[in-house]
Amino acid sequence: MNESPSIYVFDRDDNLLTTLNNDSDDTCRFTEPYLEEELNTVPTFEFTVPTNHDDAKHIKEENQVAVKDIDGVFRLFVIKNLTYGIDEKMAECESGMIELIDTIIEDRRPQNTTAQDALSVALEKTRYEAGQVDSLGQGSTNYYYITPSKSIEKIVGEWGGETRDRLTFSDEKITSRFIDLLTRRGEDTGHRFETGIDVENVEITIQSYPKTALYARGKSLETDDGGYTRRITFEDVEWSVANGDPVDKPLGQNWVGDPDALAKYGRLKDGERIQREGTFEDSEEEDPERLLEKAWNELQTVKEPNVNIKLDVITLEHKYGYEHKKVRLGDTTYAYISELDLQTEQRIFRHRYNILDLSDAEVEMGEPILRNNETERLDEVESKVSEKAGIWDQAGDPSIDDDNFSDNEPPVPSNFNAKGGFAKISLTWDYEAASYIAACELYASQSQDFTPDSSNLIWRGRGGGFVHELSVNQQWYYRIRTVNTHGTPSPYSNEVSAQTLQVNADTEIEEQTITKKLLAAEAIIDEIHVSNGAITNAKIANLVWDKAQGGTATLGGSENGNGVLDLRDTDGYLIIRMNSDGIELFNGSQLIGNGGVLSKFVTQMPQYEQVGVRHVGAKPRANASFSVPDNFTIVSAELKVYALPTRYESSGNVNWTNVDQASITMSESSNGYYDYVEEADSGVGYVWEGNDWDTNDLFGISTWTPPSPSSSDPVAEEITADIQSIISPGNDYNIKIESTSNAAPNENTGFLRTVVTIIGYQQ
Repeated sequence: MNESPSIYVFDRDDNLLTTLNNDSDDTCRFTEPYLEEELNTVPTFEFTVPTNHDDAKHIKEENQVAVKDIDGVFRLFVIKNLTYGIDEKMAECESGMIELIDTIIEDRRPQNTTAQDALSVALEKTRYEAGQVDSLGQGSTNYYYITPSKSIEKIVGEWGGETRDRLTFSDEKITSRFIDLLTRRGEDTGHRFETGIDVENVEITIQSYPKTALYARGKSLETDDGGYTRRITFEDVEWSVANGDPVDKPLGQNWVGDPDALAKYGRLKDGERIQREGTFEDSEEEDPERLLEKAWNELQTVKEPNVNIKLDVITLEHKYGYEHKKVRLGDTTYAYISELDLQTEQRIFRHRYNILDLSDAEVEMGEPILRNNETERLDEVESKVSEKAGIWDQAGDPSIDDDNFSDNEPPVPSNFNAKGGFAKISLTWDYEAASYIAACELYASQSQDFTPDSSNLIWRGRGGGFVHELSVNQQWYYRIRTVNTHGTPSPYSNEVSAQTLQVNADTEIEEQTITKKLLAAEAIIDEIHVSNGAITNAKIANLVWDKAQGGTATLGGSENGNGVLDLRDTDGYLIIRMNSDGIELFNGSQLIGNGGVLSKFVTQMPQYEQVGVRHVGAKPRANASFSVPDNFTIVSAELKVYALPTRYESSGNVNWTNVDQASITMSESSNGYYDYVEEADSGVGYVWEGNDWDTNDLFGISTWTPPSPSSSDPVAEEITADIQSIISPGNDYNIKIESTSNAAPNENTGFLRTVVTIIGYQQ
């Protein structure tokens, strides 16, 4: 059985105050707990609790809450906004990382180092520490009077990667906070969202602000007399397509344009297309040629409209048979919208889900990933990789820099091969150990003919081989390229593929050679005799067992007829039987039966309403309504009315009172009218159409007067009616409560609330 989700509440000094869960009626139950997260953005969390529970007092501003995310990782949040009501309190929380904006780093300069070291420096004055940091090569950056939060942004820009926060805590308090920097969040799963299956709604947003040309400005350079020049441009740099440059840019021109974008989006003036111009700035760039390259790369990202696809989805991974429909932040997925005949490949950059019901989720996909035969659009992280000036695992004399090597396109690695093994794939290639080659970049996907980008980059470094650790029976596809010290990449290699080993009936294995490791994997074996062992996933023709442990058992089927599972006690008496008729308990009642699934519906007033006599003489009434679904077999139904006492103070005197002689009427149908008498300037009340049942029909009494409350221990009273024989499927009902007494307000004032509980089988 899965562990019930909980919310752990801490004070601002990290001490554990209480735990919220929905395990029983005595605990402080919570509803609508939504966790929302975007790539490289601090996550948020919100939830609602009842205001009348004692633990609700801990839900206050600046206290902290911890919850497990969809992967079982504890995440920390700080309560920032509270919304109160009579019955409920809603808390809006921001990630605990919000505290990283409250510290200033005066001047630190991590140089020629790892992302792990740069992150540790950024966090050294905070309560956070560097956690899992993947190998991202070497680079350089600086923090000058900026916050740790901004420093992490600079780290991501220089080294790449994607962030995740997490924490650990004991029974008493928070013990540690971590920031992880992962190569990527999510996976290239090949998952396909489809309308009619797991997509409820689609919203496609296109923002069309294309630019066809960019002006650029770099760094302001220091002069010999201590002054500074204007910020540099690339006016004195010439590009020529004939010389292998991507576009013609003559000397003296201080902007660069894209002819294809001009033809497509340029505005028509006097019979010619004119540019849509923008600007690009890099205050750190000192080289005009590099500035031109960066401006051209930026132009490729802004020359097309921005496309965003937002999907309201039902995540199915927790339903039997749909485990492959797993969805996570950062996944590269496909969306097929049949109504629009649209199929796109994108990464999930936003994921919002209910931690109580993971099928209640919303994902948002970013700009489509363009295929090889379309215009290539690099995302921000890959642009940073190709542009940055850091040293990527460069060996040798540190006085030698990139300018010592020509910026020639490096060769594609040759003899690129993939070989499948047990739960791993080994990749090899011929590595050219030239000084001007900074790194090899290896890309992988489970989708054939995939497009390499930073989301599926699995390794970057120097060498001629890599072992991809995986699970058994998986098919993967790979491409590789090299990058020189200037950031110029080679073309991508051809795609190679391999599959990890699956032990099955066709696998030739010599006698007595199955190892414990192979046996623990997903083996398909016709017949096996095991005296003492564990099999994770087996298909065995004939099996007799005494004790078994496992996750899923399948009985029956097309070749086996209807499956039956009997659970008996030590005396042989039947406790539970599961068969084609449903799930039957030992006493004959069924969890699944009557053509449906056992269900429970609870309808209640959102809050207590006043009934009795106001001080002006008017008699307020309480009204509530509920419906019974169609095709619903009712097993039991009850109506409960709760009366909350009133502390009545007048002229210095205090009385505890409750409603007197309450009349409770239930009517069939919510159709009717309100009867109003003008001469009396008062309403007679609602008159409902259809059958009705009075207090005597429902409770067996003419009216209800709750016991007089005690001033020392005032409690809510209740009265219950069995309404199973009264209500029927597909009908609406209204409940009206009013006082028939003319007693004074200090003897006839109370607050009432109704709760209807229906149990049955939903077909």
